[in-house]
Amino acid sequence: MGPSLTTSSYLNPGYRVYSIDGDYEGSSFWTLDHRTVIMNLTASNMYNRTIFTDEYDARDAYQMENLFPNDWDNVVQRAKSDIDGPLMGLIYQYYTKSYADGSQCDHNCRRGLLCSYLTARANDPHACDSIPTFV
Repeated sequence: MGPSLTTSSYLNPGYRVYSIDGDYEGSSFWTLDHRTVIMNLTASNMYNRTIFTDEYDARDAYQMENLFPNDWDNVVQRAKSDIDGPLMGLIYQYYTKSYADGSQCDHNCRRGLLCSYLTARANDPHACDSIPTFV
């Protein structure tokens, strides 16, 4: 999944550039990293010109060795174990494409966002039972 260039309330438009191991004999064609670029709507409107800026590189931002499924699961597990911590705040900031920072997402907001990363089964009421509720 990638960000959308479509403008939306409380989200900056963005796109993603993937670095792929590829086009040589024996290439794995694995995704090595991705960089997300956003258009800062506030600054673009203020200065009456389109302003794109690099938002983050996935491996660096989330302290990942690779972008394999187990690496993404590790990010989710770290966020789950410290749901009110800085990693979850960063995840929210990048979810909004830096329109908002993590302080604008309370525990229930963070829990909902994390739940959406854990499952695509909206009809399963127990899919996110492992995420800590507000204490």
